[in-house]
Amino acid sequence: MNRNYKKPNSEPNDTSENMKVWNYSNSSLGCGRSIDRGGCNVIVNCGPTGPTGPTGPIGPTGATGATGASGPVGATGATGPTGPTGATGFVGATGATGATGPTGATGATGATGGVGATGATGATGPTGPSGASGAIGATGATGATGETGPTGPSGASGASGATGVAGATGATGATGPTGATGATGPIGATGSTGVTGPTGPTGATGPTGASGATGPTGATGATGPTGATGATGPTGATGATGATGPTGATGPGGLTLFLATALPVVNGNWIGLGSVSAAPLFARSSVVIPVDATITEIVLNVRDNPLAAGETVTATVFTSPCGSTTPVSTGVSVTVTGPNPPTCCAFATGTAAVAACDLLSVQITTSATVVALNGGISVTVFFTV
Repeated sequence: MNRNYKKPNSEPNDTSENMKVWNYSNSSLGCGRSIDRGGCNVIVNCGPTGPTGPTGPIGPTGATGATGASGPVGATGATGPTGPTGATGFVGATGATGATGPTGATGATGATGGVGATGATGATGPTGPSGASGAIGATGATGATGETGPTGPSGASGASGATGVAGATGATGATGPTGATGATGPIGATGSTGVTGPTGPTGATGPTGASGATGPTGATGATGPTGATGATGPTGATGATGATGPTGATGPGGLTLFLATALPVVNGNWIGLGSVSAAPLFARSSVVIPVDATITEIVLNVRDNPLAAGETVTATVFTSPCGSTTPVSTGVSVTVTGPNPPTCCAFATGTAAVAACDLLSVQITTSATVVALNGGISVTVFFTV
């Protein structure tokens, strides 16, 4: 770019030889700068900048820098959860039982069956996150500068400088200000991509992640077959016979009388062995007591005779020496209280001594609303002797 440099003397309008004008083409000089030129004080004057030429094409892209080192490997992911326990294997068949003989020493235990196969290992846990990326390689060299665009049109010429003194031809007057900068030229084509740099070294491996939960246990293998039963040991010697113990005390004897009938029973009837009789006829439905004994319990079952709720049937034990005297109650009795069904049976306990050869019968009494027990009844009396 051309710049006009004017050397003024102490008087700005001095047209003597002390005023010199130089034209320089030096892009390193700034407009308005004061410089020393051959002992002269030079002021740099600049005209307006011409339009910028079009930008030259972009030089080829420099080679890609070397790839940075790989980041450390990420921690290993946690191991997957333990799998469910496998099903228990079948129990092996029992070995054949040895022949029974006199008890002797226990035979040796059979060999233990083989252990079942181990279950499959659980699935591996997920892979840990990738390590950090390695550093970016250095930037490739800058492509060559594109060609300079065409120079914009020159600005209008400045006014001619004053004529110098005779002698050496005076310098041409300062050039007028430079015209406006031309439009920027089109951007040059992008240079080709540089060669990729070599791959950087691999980064250090990251620490291993915590182990994941254990996978589910595989199914238990089938139980091996039971070993054969060991041979029976020899029979031990028979021990000496112990002395006979003292004879224990004689336990109490027992006696049971079963009284029942299939005939209809009404209030006040006596029950014997398959018989039933009216109130005055105790002896006709009586049985004989064989030994001195004590009554301890009585059981009554009214069978399928219906009873309304609250209706009752009572059986009471009576005795008489020969049946010629009025029978006497023993105080042992039992009562069934309706409804029947479902209540058809009842138990009662008591204590009443009876003598051998006495006659015994059971009298049935009912509540007023029970007309008859048409299906008969059953009574059992228990004694101790």
